[in-house]
Amino acid sequence: MRPSVVAGCLLFLLGCGTHLFAQPDTAQDYLAYVAFESPDHLGLLLHWPERKMPLKVYLPSPPPGWFADADGVVEATRRAVTDWTDVAGPGLPSFEFVSKAGDADIPIMWADVSPSWSVAHCMMRIDFPTRRFAVENVLITAWYRDGTQVSAVDIHRTLRHEMGHALGIAGHSPNPEDVMYALAPSKSQKLTDRDRETLRKLYAKPNGTVLAGVRRVY
Repeated sequence: MRPSVVAGCLLFLLGCGTHLFAQPDTAQDYLAYVAFESPDHLGLLLHWPERKMPLKVYLPSPPPGWFADADGVVEATRRAVTDWTDVAGPGLPSFEFVSKAGDADIPIMWADVSPSWSVAHCMMRIDFPTRRFAVENVLITAWYRDGTQVSAVDIHRTLRHEMGHALGIAGHSPNPEDVMYALAPSKSQKLTDRDRETLRKLYAKPNGTVLAGVRRVY
């Protein structure tokens, strides 16, 4: 993650595969790893307010000809979003798919080439003085760096990980079993209990809570 200052805010590129391996943590959650680091080095827990639910998601079909099984890819991408439904509590989060990117809280786009080496990444704009964030976009590409095509399974796993970032999980889990493990895509078939407990605890905290003892997976 490389933050840059833009008009009083910070832009964060939250992607996968940019961290080195860490020893798994055996705790019941990884909340200590998920804070945003402010310019004055405070660890802040940020999340969407409950009044914003359902979050509006723009998720277009992939461009024609990109995939042999386009229907399977569409199903995989939608499931990557809805896997997070009600994880923090009833209706929290919840999602509504919209037909225009300009109407979306979380616009998901297809890209010929990813700006990072990963299959997908989430770009967020953080306004630390007001304790708010916005998702600029989540970009997905259909090809690995060597030109081979990404499978629907890996698109699902990677976008599911990026959706965790879009919901406010700024860091990564140190445990390879978790969806939010640093070296995505995790092989997990579903959100783990640790993933769920982490998001539940994040959304149970007041937005902007300062977290002591912030940790990072590097």
